[in-house]
Amino acid sequence: MGRRVVINDETVSVIVPVYQAEKYMLRCINSVINQTYKKLEIIIIDDGSTDNSLNICKKLSEKDSRIIIFHHENKGVAASRNIGLDYASGEYVFFLDSDDWINVNALTDMVSALKMYNSDLCICGFSYIKNEWEKENCFNANCKVDKNTFMREYFWDLYEKSVLFNIGTKLYRRNIIKEYNIRFDVDMTVYEDIKFFLEYLNKVQQIYLFGKPYYYYFQGNNNSITHIYKSTFWNSSASYCRLLIDKFNDNTCSFKKAILQCLYRAYLQECHNPKLKKVDFYQTLEEYCFPIADRIFLRNSHISNLSIDQKVFIYIISLKKADFLWFLARIVAKRNR
Repeated sequence: MGRRVVINDETVSVIVPVYQAEKYMLRCINSVINQTYKKLEIIIIDDGSTDNSLNICKKLSEKDSRIIIFHHENKGVAASRNIGLDYASGEYVFFLDSDDWINVNALTDMVSALKMYNSDLCICGFSYIKNEWEKENCFNANCKVDKNTFMREYFWDLYEKSVLFNIGTKLYRRNIIKEYNIRFDVDMTVYEDIKFFLEYLNKVQQIYLFGKPYYYYFQGNNNSITHIYKSTFWNSSASYCRLLIDKFNDNTCSFKKAILQCLYRAYLQECHNPKLKKVDFYQTLEEYCFPIADRIFLRNSHISNLSIDQKVFIYIISLKKADFLWFLARIVAKRNR
């Protein structure tokens, strides 16, 4: 990127929703407090935690005046982030989940990139962390691109690397969020973060890509949304698939793979439904899964780099064989008990 610009004159609003995160709060918030970029407002929204999370937040705020705390009854991560946006006053907005953390230079380098290159959005890489295991999801780019170039040359690569899904890989300009009233969809329990990103992306022209893995995504929290069955998972997944179809609606392998993986993830989630009943399972497939498969012609699609399970899944849903999917769901459920 070249030399850094001295940029501590503009505030970054760091929004952190918190739920049952007492084991991880100190690591998360300290990674923000210790940033080389100092002009911050750290907005913590406790989403009805019943553990010691709120008390930890209060103790942190007593030591650092940049920390602002809000508390409400459990409404979900989307509502919590929206509250953070309502109270944010910084020129820039960064989202951080309470079990994750960031590199000490993350905000300095990302704000520098936006200022030096007059960009509307900065995207960085991230690392998966689980116990002693770490996997970097970075990309080979340190450059400014216009949106057309980004969509043509980078979008699907970063999509498949999960960079676009990760909430903490972007630095936003708050004036754009405010002008277009971009908010997280509180009716979605999954994919609300990338929907927010896509709506923001639709309003900008210049993007800076910063391939370094500045965000650390922790996968050891069993209270995380990714580890909890949610009855609204299929509805949210179908809404997201329709969003992708309306936005892209093309015949590319990447687009169809994105739809397939969304449906497959929802199917696996449903396999873990502790109250799964055959009649409800069939109705769910008829309402959410099969219509989307029909709409993008999955039956005749040739999608590369799929797992064997995904290949079997795409074949079965293209034939609308709900009984086969029920049989496989029972096997998956027994395997994971």
